[in-house]
Amino acid sequence: LQKSAQALEQFTQLVDLAEREKLDDGIKAAAYYGLGNIYYDEKNIESSQRNFEKCLEISKKLPKDQQGGLVEVYEKMARIMSLKGDFEKTGEYFSKKLDIILELPKENAAEIARLCKAIVICHRELNKDEAAIKYCEIAIKNLDDSLKEDRLLIADFYIELADIKSSE
Repeated sequence: LQKSAQALEQFTQLVDLAEREKLDDGIKAAAYYGLGNIYYDEKNIESSQRNFEKCLEISKKLPKDQQGGLVEVYEKMARIMSLKGDFEKTGEYFSKKLDIILELPKENAAEIARLCKAIVICHRELNKDEAAIKYCEIAIKNLDDSLKEDRLLIADFYIELADIKSSE
């Protein structure tokens, strides 16, 4: 608990310094991300969300090659929105993360499948079957049916598709 309080104080000071001294936006984004994580770990969802939103605002302005942290921020924001019961926003943040990952090399297939599954769950919760079908299809397209573990995931998405179609 004392380490958490120390970390909170240090990141708060870093954010203040970054803003006051007009430090590099990458440093500012990292400071807000760190502060957001501390609040998230402490279950202070509102403060966590505020800091992650500030991190996103700054990170989106960075050059593309410095936006790698967006993936993690979108993940945290999706989790926060899920905790708040806002499945629309949860799905949006997971979709933004997925968009970035889809641009990366193919070895991210398992992460793509995990994100697609989370997005499908959000869309099913919101009764948006067409959107859920779209993300099932994205997952299937990005998985490799020659790999045993991917075949299991593919089967899971086909079961999900069948369930969606049977409920229409």
